[in-house]
Amino acid sequence: MPIASLAIGVTVGRQPGIDGEANEPYCCPLCCARILAMPRRFTSALSLLFAVTALPIGEAPVAAQVLATPGFSSIYTPSPTPADQRDPTGPVGVLLRQRPELQPEGFWVEGLHLLPSASVATIYDSNIFATQSNPASDVVLHLRPELNADNGPGLIRYNLNVYGDIVRYASHESLDNPNFGTTLGIVGDLASTLRVESRTSFLYDHSDPASFVLPSANGTLTHLPVHDMIGEQISVIRDIGRWGLGLGGGYRRETFENITINGVTFEQAQLNSNVFNVSPKVTFDLTPLLRGVVRGEYRHETDAAGILNSSTYTVVTGVDFEFRRLFRGTATVGYREHVHDSGAFGSVGGITYGLDLAWYPSEIVTVTLTGNQDFSDTILTGARGTPAVTDVKTVQAQVDCEVLRQVVLSGIVSYENDDYQSTTRRDDATSAGANLVYTINRYWIASTQYRYVTRKSTQQGFSYDRHQAGVVFKLQF
Repeated sequence: MPIASLAIGVTVGRQPGIDGEANEPYCCPLCCARILAMPRRFTSALSLLFAVTALPIGEAPVAAQVLATPGFSSIYTPSPTPADQRDPTGPVGVLLRQRPELQPEGFWVEGLHLLPSASVATIYDSNIFATQSNPASDVVLHLRPELNADNGPGLIRYNLNVYGDIVRYASHESLDNPNFGTTLGIVGDLASTLRVESRTSFLYDHSDPASFVLPSANGTLTHLPVHDMIGEQISVIRDIGRWGLGLGGGYRRETFENITINGVTFEQAQLNSNVFNVSPKVTFDLTPLLRGVVRGEYRHETDAAGILNSSTYTVVTGVDFEFRRLFRGTATVGYREHVHDSGAFGSVGGITYGLDLAWYPSEIVTVTLTGNQDFSDTILTGARGTPAVTDVKTVQAQVDCEVLRQVVLSGIVSYENDDYQSTTRRDDATSAGANLVYTINRYWIASTQYRYVTRKSTQQGFSYDRHQAGVVFKLQF
């Protein structure tokens, strides 16, 4: 039987979703990649690579913002909320503030504004396999070329991001791997009250062992498993007086490579999936800075073996708001249910929430609090002999301080709870870190970051501790 309950969440400053609602963060696939072991969710507490500025679909990139060191939690860079868009004179976060003298100029070629860049990062990792005992350490090098292209302001706007990430290990050469991806966002304002948005993404990457969800504890790997994804999301948004109507939908295809640890192979390929979703939304302007929201979503996943085919139903209601020009965002209340097509597997339902609060205590300090909940299929076996579904809950707090015009210091603390339904396993992962970014000039950025992660599991062998520290240098034109 599903567990029925309501959820209350607060969402502020989060990147608008494809249907214009603040939901999942939108960023380069490398900083919000759907990881191999938990293929149905985004993660903010596990391994991330070269976080780049989150961009509204079709908008030009904002340069000279925080660049996170590979292997850490991303530096959260929100885009303007619905309240910001209706009242652009309100407070601006430290990471969103324009610094014209520090932004790269780029090149204009045949109506395209090109912003090329290249980054190099060196990271020390105390536990590259995320093991409880006998941790292996290494120094990892990342080389990342990247290109952003946009057509500037206009009724139809688009932004193209293309990147590569070459990873080399000093002592574990077999783990070396290449990664690449691209995202194309298009926004068309067909009328003053009608907007169409599209986002197309492709990703090829390799999974971090910290993300694995396996029936046995982590061990030594001969290579990192491959994950790739291709997706398309489209939405139409129409304003009629104080009412707003939105309809979004899309498709995502993901494939996963099997994992071999200590000579034992785990069949992750059974999680290869085709996912279709549709999401209608209705809004109503209660006041100029208070908008009511009701949204539903239906998502169906078809997996390679057909065993894990499932549908997910979500209904949320809430408000976009601003309070005393200090707080902005979206508060939501909702319910989510995950139902397998096979009656033998049953269903699970429960609390779902979105949490993304921005507080602007001063012009040089921004505080954000983010979090979410979702369900994820795994290859673990539950008490009834059926695959276990994970109830994933996350929360992250971040403080950004503009120490100097060219120096930004960020502190991050995050927590994730993974509750494996129909099993006795519960994982609690906590991380804390700091990031310091120095924008030397419009061409050069230097960044350094430290992060500590600890996971405590009720199942023996699945806990671990991990320290990561590194530096990044970025050249942009």
